[in-house]
Amino acid sequence: MAPPMGMPLEQAVPPPMFRPDEHPAGVVVKRVQGDWTSLGKLDRQMSEACQRGLFKELKPSKMVAVSKNATLGVGFGHGLGLVDPQKLADRSKVYYFYHAPTPFCLVRSEDNWDPRYARSR
Repeated sequence: MAPPMGMPLEQAVPPPMFRPDEHPAGVVVKRVQGDWTSLGKLDRQMSEACQRGLFKELKPSKMVAVSKNATLGVGFGHGLGLVDPQKLADRSKVYYFYHAPTPFCLVRSEDNWDPRYARSR
């Protein structure tokens, strides 16, 4: 639908609206104020598996973590949002996917903040 005559397109099309817990890329499960590297710690084993296509998100960008400079895909070690045929994931971890699914994929991980999946100490 075209805007009315003489009206700039920016004024005719309203900005996208979404709830604070949603994001155009998917449902936001975590937000950080810092750089994307502040999300967890680089997991070399999982990054290599991701680069080979052996460890990846079930539906890319369905669940996301948002930082000031990037949106990363999220998968949970207990299986939610993951394709992990070799069972590499740790149930007590959350995995963040940067540049997935590509040969340049980097995976960062951190302990799951949900107490149901926290490690027994």
